[in-house]
Order: sequence, then C-alpha cells, then structure tokens
Amino acid sequence: MGFAAALVVGVLASQRVAAAGPGFWERVAASPQVEADRLSAAAEAILAADGDARAGAARAEPLVRRALALATDDFRALAALAEIDARAGRADAALAGLERACARAPDDAVRSCWFRLGVERSRRGRHAEAIEAYERRLDVDAPSGGEAIVHANLGELLMATGRLREAEDRYREALRADAGTGRDDRHATTLATYGLAVVLDRAGQTTAAREMMARALALDPKASLLEAARAGDGDVFFVPDGDVYYYLGLAAEVRERVDDAEAAFQEFGARAPKSPWFARARAHIAALEAHGSDGRRAAPHASPLLRVTAAGTVSSRGPLPAPLVDAAWRQRPGLVDACLDEAARDGLVEVRPGLRFALELDLDAAGAVAGVTVDAAPALAQGSFARCVEASLRAGLRVPRPHTPKPTHVRVELLVGIGKDR
Repeated sequence: MGFAAALVVGVLASQRVAAAGPGFWERVAASPQVEADRLSAAAEAILAADGDARAGAARAEPLVRRALALATDDFRALAALAEIDARAGRADAALAGLERACARAPDDAVRSCWFRLGVERSRRGRHAEAIEAYERRLDVDAPSGGEAIVHANLGELLMATGRLREAEDRYREALRADAGTGRDDRHATTLATYGLAVVLDRAGQTTAAREMMARALALDPKASLLEAARAGDGDVFFVPDGDVYYYLGLAAEVRERVDDAEAAFQEFGARAPKSPWFARARAHIAALEAHGSDGRRAAPHASPLLRVTAAGTVSSRGPLPAPLVDAAWRQRPGLVDACLDEAARDGLVEVRPGLRFALELDLDAAGAVAGVTVDAAPALAQGSFARCVEASLRAGLRVPRPHTPKPTHVRVELLVGIGKDR
C-alpha cells in the first residue's frame, strides 16, 4: 500500500510539474553559475531601469544575494552588489565589494573595473590606493598607451600627494593621448589642461601656468566644469576636498576678475589650511590685493614689449618638412610672448631690438612637441625662461601629423624686436 500510494503521489507530482509550463526542467538542470548569471542579469535590468536609485537597489538586492549564495566569487554579482551598496549609502561596503569584484574581473571588464575603483577610492580620500588602481588600469592599457582620462585622473592624485613633476608628466601624457587617438575627448582634454595649469602654478612656473589656464578656458569658456565640481552635483570632482577653489581662483585671475579670484583663493585657504599649497594661495591673494579690488588689473606692461618679429625653420630631420613647421608658427605667433615678458621683468634679457635665439624641437610621431632646447645666452638657455618656452610650445604648437609616423627634429631661429601686445 505504501508503494502504491507513493507511486500515485509520484504520478500526480509529475503531472503538476508538467503543468508548470516549459522551462522547469531547464531550471532544475541548470548549473549554479547559470542560475547566478540569470539572477544577476535580472538585478542589472532593475538597476538600469528604475528611476529611483534607492528603490531599485532594494528590489535588486535579494536577487544579487541569491546569486552570490550560488556563486560566491561571481564578478557580475559582486559588481552589482557594490552598485547596490553605493545607492543605499553604504559607502564602505560598496568600496570593499568593488575591490573584491575587481580582483575577479574577466578580461572584458577589468579595464572599467579598475577605473571605477580609482574613482571611488579618490572619493573616499584613499589617494595612494587610488593611484594604484589607475596604474593597474594603465598596465592593462600598456599596448595602446592608455586613455587621456586615466592619465588626467592620475595626474590629479599625484599632485594631491605632492608629486608635482610626475603629475605634470601625466597631464602632458593625457594631452598627447587625446591627440594621438584622433578622438575629440573634450572632457578629458579640458580636465588635463586645467590640471596642468594648476600644477605649473604650484611649481612656480607662473607664466606657463597662465598660458595653460587660458587654453583651458578656451576649451571651457564658462568654466562649466569647475562650476560643476564646486556645486558637487555631478561626476566631476577634484581631490583633495576644496581643491576646486584653487582652480577657480587661478581661472578668475587669468580672466582678470580680481574679486572672484581673491574670494576663491580665500575659500581654498579656509577649506584646506594644512594644504602644502596654502602659502601659494596666500601669495596669489597678496598679489591680487596689490592690484586693488575694483575688478581691474593694473596694466601688465609699463615698458616696451619684446615680441618675435620673425621665425624660420632652418633645418628638419625627419618626415615633417620645414614649411609645415613654419606654417604652425604663423598660426600661433605669440607663443613665447609671455616668456619674453617675464624674462624682461626679471632682468634676464635687455629690451632692445635685434635679439636672436634658436630652438631645437623634438616632434614625436604624431607631430606633438616632445622636447625643447633653447639655444641662447645662458640666462635664457637655463632656468625659468627655458621652462616657460618648453611649456608654451608643448601646449600651443600644433604641427600636422606626418604621413610617416616617425619623430622629427627641427631647428627654428627667432628674431626678437620691440612691438605691441597682440
């Protein structure tokens, strides 16, 4: 009787299973990993579609936890849980989960995971670990040289830790990376240009910093990127906290908005009194106060101006012919004007017509300036003038990409006279 009853129950159960519809046996036979993938995909769909971040996280979390119960180290589920924790305001758990996920990321996800980990560590003030994450990303990108935004973010962190020279190199690498890919990554280029302006300023290269900030503002005329970072309502932020006010101060100073510049530098000082750049901000404030607070700057030139009156490429070794280099100079005739002004103010050069000097330029395979040597009297060939010229040419000289992707070395001779401001 027992056997017969069991048989009847078994038959009835089979009938109920058959009535359950297609897919039952597939689910029964599925491996834990397949089921975990299905649950993770369902959770991802909820996170992508739900307009309420917290509500979506609450709906997706049970699915992800079931997936992790089936596959403890599954990258997809770990990454989804990190996103859920972030939306739920569990910042420490989100970062720990993302670190665990990145250690298990498959080849097609490792790049984005290490980048995201760099961003999140930056937000949490873990700068050294954020640098490590970006460097891991660059290791993955090694064959291509890496994306501009990765270099720019890494430059910002290196500056935050006081490594100015390395930061400058990374910002320049970001600009080269963007130019070399042929993409117009305006966001990354603008970030890198702002960052390079600030790092040059903090390194004491005042003229080069102003030139670079002017270039950044040409890319971002309303300083929208800086304003978004100040508001804190988007994905753009600068580290450490409060550093954006130094950027805003330098931008306002270059735009000759004295009151705005002074207020921004003072705000930076109030928010970051222990910053290694606090003294530099105070120096900016003192200089601004010396010019008055009526929103106007004193005339920057009280003496005759030294200006390049003629430039000619006298030799070229490589695929770029001299006429192309000359054409690039004609498009930006004032590239070294600010450097000449600074040299005259510092007494490094006599203000007289007929001054000559030469530049040895190394152009890389993309036509970008990779190195500059000033061939002039020692006072100009070394020190601040040479650094200013190199920074200005790296930032502003644009020579067309050569047909043959090889470096070019050129010598340009310059004639300087007394002229008017451009």
